[in-house]
Amino acid sequence: MNKLKYILIIPIIFGFATCSDYVTDVDPFIDRVTDVGLNGESYVDGLIIGLENQANWAIDDALVNADGLSDALIFDRRNANATFSGLENADQGLQQDTDSEFSGPFTQLHELRVQADTLVYRIENKITFSNVATKNKGLYSAYLWSGIANFYLGSYYGKSQTVGGSPINLRRFYTTAELYNIAIVKLKTAITYTTDPTQIKVANSFMAKIYLCMKDYANAATHANLGLKKGDAALTLKYNTTNNNAYRLTAGDTRTQFSLDPRFKAYTVADATEKNRIKFTSFTGTGGFVYDSQRKYVLTGSDVTPIEVVDWLEINLIRAELILRGNATGDALALVNEVRTQGGAAVKTAGTVLSILPEAGKYSIYEERDKALWLRGLRILDQIRLDKWHLPGGTWKWYQIPYNEKQKNKNWDK
Repeated sequence: MNKLKYILIIPIIFGFATCSDYVTDVDPFIDRVTDVGLNGESYVDGLIIGLENQANWAIDDALVNADGLSDALIFDRRNANATFSGLENADQGLQQDTDSEFSGPFTQLHELRVQADTLVYRIENKITFSNVATKNKGLYSAYLWSGIANFYLGSYYGKSQTVGGSPINLRRFYTTAELYNIAIVKLKTAITYTTDPTQIKVANSFMAKIYLCMKDYANAATHANLGLKKGDAALTLKYNTTNNNAYRLTAGDTRTQFSLDPRFKAYTVADATEKNRIKFTSFTGTGGFVYDSQRKYVLTGSDVTPIEVVDWLEINLIRAELILRGNATGDALALVNEVRTQGGAAVKTAGTVLSILPEAGKYSIYEERDKALWLRGLRILDQIRLDKWHLPGGTWKWYQIPYNEKQKNKNWDK
């Protein structure tokens, strides 16, 4: 019994010491950085890299899913690799808010938006700069990617079959038009923080894209004229074997959940030179079903083909369309032929008559965009703005706001 008393008294003695007596000499953590620890001028370049990496992760999934919802990619279970029910729902325009394939990109795009807006706040309120160039570099990048994130949220998500958009920061639902306007303000602000000609052209190019989607052709023409020209570097998302490319993972040489719509093969049959830019491999599935897997995005060494967010090819075709609409001046056929030459496709001969949508005896901008700008998440935007939806009425043209968002945000549809 005496031994038991001694055993019990030990924890009682130690209990009188406070926690502070035992932690004062503990070394600080070396495997993490607190938020306040990033409030330094020297961290801005690293924060920009983090923002760009987030863009890589967020946007590629959003783009391939958008092409799956459009008529660019198809889902057919006769392809043994096509197994995800959510992708099948999207292909039929019957996606559910519980489909996990689309809640991920929704969260990632919002994280990109928040990360960009947080960088703006940090730079403007928490950091004292000795080098204004570093400050402006950070603000340009932050405003640019915030604008782009708002654009994609407005383009690819919606609360009904007829209303696109997204809730923001657990607050109300913002319509596609509202998010597009927010994106434009962000991009215009980005331009005020740079004197670099290419950066200015990139922001103007993205605004031209947005105004085209809004059917504001006058502003689209203004910004397209200030945008990227032949030979200018594109804004791209870059990938390697660690940070891979969603097209390659979902609709390419890693796994073909989505395969190409058969019209892409038909383009190459009608004009063999189209094979230079429309690259694919054909496979045989169940019952002799033949499907085509894209080879636009492939692994070369340790790098995967980058995704073009916006480039001069797209701006050329926007300008060509606006010329046909009477909102810009110039030679639309010459602009189209520059795009075709860049991709290795035969030029359209003098006398070729252009149209915006397919017409007998004419070559359409709609078809050229389909070929030159394939697998960039643009096809669905063209289908919506030009009233060329391929599915029956009552189907979804956007991905639904995810179930988890609806559960935690009671304002999601207000």
